[in-house]
Amino acid sequence: MAKAIVEYLIYVDSNFRRALDIASEATVLCNYEDWWWKARIGKCHFKMGMIKEAEKQFISSLKNQSMISTQIELAKVAIRQDQPLRAVELYSNGLKLHMYDPSLSVGIARIYDMLNDPRKAFILFKQVLTFDNNSIESIASIASYHFYTD
Repeated sequence: MAKAIVEYLIYVDSNFRRALDIASEATVLCNYEDWWWKARIGKCHFKMGMIKEAEKQFISSLKNQSMISTQIELAKVAIRQDQPLRAVELYSNGLKLHMYDPSLSVGIARIYDMLNDPRKAFILFKQVLTFDNNSIESIASIASYHFYTD
């Protein structure tokens, strides 16, 4: 029940302070071994602007269990810290464990797109389409690349 309440507080009520309190108590009750609670603490810290604390929680969560969602959140922290190459490295580390997940490849492609390197982004978006042929973002990005490069 506590997990549902924390999700509600984060995504619906935007009461990050209260969600952080509940997640912290639950982490203590779980003897600091549950990756999910650590990830929620990191999410609350991130939403409240405490970036370094969020990064520590996400790293701790990944040590307990490697999850794609936590890897993506950690990459968001790196982007927020204006470290796009570190974010690419984090996404790549996630791809080593979860090779066929398109969300990690899309994340790398978005970063290359932000860094104004459309060729690398194009290649990655094409790779995404081999795993997820309904990826609207990949299709639109490839079409945009072809449009602007004639």
